[in-house]
Amino acid sequence: MKKIILLLACIIISHFQSLAQSALDENSVKLIHEETMMLNNGLVSSLLNGQSRKLIKIDLPDRAIGWMYVFTANLNNENTEKFKLLTKSFISSTSLVGSFASLGAASGPMALVSNFFKKNITPPSGDAAINLYVLDASNENKFLNKANFQSISDGTVENRNDFKYTSSNLLSKHFSIGIQNVSTFERRVYVNISVYAIMKPSESGVNSVTNGWSMENKQKMFNRWIKAAMERGADEFAANSIAACTQKSILSSKSFADYTSTQRSQWEEFVKSKFEECYKSFSNK
Repeated sequence: MKKIILLLACIIISHFQSLAQSALDENSVKLIHEETMMLNNGLVSSLLNGQSRKLIKIDLPDRAIGWMYVFTANLNNENTEKFKLLTKSFISSTSLVGSFASLGAASGPMALVSNFFKKNITPPSGDAAINLYVLDASNENKFLNKANFQSISDGTVENRNDFKYTSSNLLSKHFSIGIQNVSTFERRVYVNISVYAIMKPSESGVNSVTNGWSMENKQKMFNRWIKAAMERGADEFAANSIAACTQKSILSSKSFADYTSTQRSQWEEFVKSKFEECYKSFSNK
């Protein structure tokens, strides 16, 4: 079911991209780092000058309000393509969220993306354990040199085969992620990891006037459709997607002047038809 929802979201987003490119440019999720790495275990790395630890430098954009990561660790490299597909689907499925705030969504990008991430993103199952440490600059070399180091608790996990994490606790937008192979007997472990930034919409997107529709009017319209979607049983993310889809469809074809000059019955028939189209496309019912 999750795969179907992700695929459907990708298709619909592509369909509406030509109608509302400016809104889609305000993506709420940005891929910061994606990598497949191979790490030897500690003993092999000591004897053969291999690598059992690796450091990933993270520099979050200025508009970042949170960050997330997902990883899986395996004894072979068979999950790499699945993992890349997961990343692509996640970015596509959340590209509409960037316009939610500018359209009047009750929940901001952080809450929407975090909830979607937690409910719908499941990394491929891993079968090899790693440690992941969040580090400041003063502990990076200590980690790599296998000296005593201090990690940041927010985001640090140990002895996990696969994991996903989201955080809004931005003490700094510049830090590192240290990956350590903790396997004792296996020679190597393959780690797939993706790191994302959750972005705040720019002020220009939030305050813009679209086709004569003011921010206040857009917010009222958006609130109407998200309420209608949730009354029909859509969950929060689907309801926001339906409302954004309906909003864009109306704004791309009708100006505010059209609204004021159209009979109410004709207008209601028009906007309800747009809502039904979007509801059928995005609802998981």
